[in-house]
Amino acid sequence: MSELASEQTPQRFGAFVGFKRDECGNGICNIHLDIEPQHTQFQNNVHGGVIASLIDHCAGGAAMSLAPQGKAVVTADMHVNFLRPGQAPRLRALGRVVKNGRNLIVVQVEVFNNNGQMCALGTLNFALVDYDKGEHPIHFRLPDQPLDNQ
Repeated sequence: MSELASEQTPQRFGAFVGFKRDECGNGICNIHLDIEPQHTQFQNNVHGGVIASLIDHCAGGAAMSLAPQGKAVVTADMHVNFLRPGQAPRLRALGRVVKNGRNLIVVQVEVFNNNGQMCALGTLNFALVDYDKGEHPIHFRLPDQPLDNQ
């Protein structure tokens, strides 16, 4: 498993939005989001962009958990089916790798409302890219540390 997929690697955007990782490894990733007012649109349903980001974040964790040492993954393609409105108080995303190729990893993610109803389904392709074993080009920070430009 790539060192980027470890629990010790904070993700700026995921932390900013509020994604919480429940499990990630061996080609699966389960995360959740406790819905806040800023996650919703005018009808108080979860905004589609938030759901799409949840899917991308979850799928990236599943794909990265299988990336070989010296490689990282980047989203190459993403398709989302919105099945019903996402609603508070929590959304859960369950992702699993369905194809672990030499150059491409395919991941499927299901998103569920708190009542267990599926509200979205995503299929994503991730390209494997070289990753220098030195410092990652994005200078990650822990959520309680200031950004580099502050």
